[in-house]
Amino acid sequence: MPQQYDLNEIAVLRLEYMDAVGAVDPATIVMTVTRPDGTTFTVNKAGMTSNPVLGTFTYNLSLTQVGIWRYEAVSTNPNVTQGELLVVGASLGVGLCDNWILPSEVFGCAPCSSIVTANQDELIAARAATATSEMLFVLTGRQFPGLCDVTIRPCRSSSCWSVPRTTGYWPVGECTCGASSWDACGCGGLSQIRLPGRVRGVIEVRVDGAVIPAADYRVDDWKWLVRLDDLSWPSCQDLSADPLTEVDTFQVRYVRGTPPPESGVLAAQRYACELYRGLTGEECRIPQKVTNIVRQGVSMQFIKPAEIGVTANGEVKTGIAEVDMFLATFGRGGRRRRRGSIASPDVGPLARRVGT
Repeated sequence: MPQQYDLNEIAVLRLEYMDAVGAVDPATIVMTVTRPDGTTFTVNKAGMTSNPVLGTFTYNLSLTQVGIWRYEAVSTNPNVTQGELLVVGASLGVGLCDNWILPSEVFGCAPCSSIVTANQDELIAARAATATSEMLFVLTGRQFPGLCDVTIRPCRSSSCWSVPRTTGYWPVGECTCGASSWDACGCGGLSQIRLPGRVRGVIEVRVDGAVIPAADYRVDDWKWLVRLDDLSWPSCQDLSADPLTEVDTFQVRYVRGTPPPESGVLAAQRYACELYRGLTGEECRIPQKVTNIVRQGVSMQFIKPAEIGVTANGEVKTGIAEVDMFLATFGRGGRRRRRGSIASPDVGPLARRVGT
């Protein structure tokens, strides 16, 4: 699976070489890096960032463009080709904005905390952190995607509002701007756009290449970007123009998503540690479906199928107590205990939380 990175992050590319005897430094290395815009550059053996141990080379790649990066490293003696895809500025395939834990946090709890730094495999730790984050994210109903730095080029659905009319003694507002609901229009001249996802904060808003002061807008109900300076957000824009410098442009950069709770981080740490130990050939607590039998001097222990996997009531059990406690709270079992609610598609919200 391609690795996920943020814009301007440094990706540490790791190349490892072995021959029939063991680790060895190749005679030559030529690595070609292709940026998202199609331009390329090459790095040779002497240009690598480090050669920490025999047979291992690293290169620090600065990811300065959003999109898919590719690298391919070709070596001689031994003749090996290595490569990978790097995804920059887009969410992970399962919907994650970022992993629940960092690779270094895999070694933050016992028994992985006893692994000395020199023996820690950063690549396997990164894979364990990603795999664990993906599994727990899906098993908890995709509630906690993390925080994602998003840049969008929005357009309002319409640029008109109706004027409220009066029937009898009570003012009755009519919204005829063609929006999907009264809340999407405002009906009284409120200029707003809906930002996808749960908004945690706005980093920057640009109109015609100029930055709009933060005092001139707010976020309502964690989704509506409301303008406060008696002007309106643009109804349309030139998507081929540069939003940083050109007119007829509109761009919003903001943070959205929901980070996992502390219990989820601890569960991910524990699960990733056990997964790391399993991937490196060590004994781990991830159970196999076995129970006690002895055949020809070999002893095995089979676990009842009901103790791991999906139970009859829909709960998921991993066999690791800390992880199962978290899933029982925030997974399907936790959501099943939530009180029900009734919603009407033709009635909008009765109140709005302002400035959130």
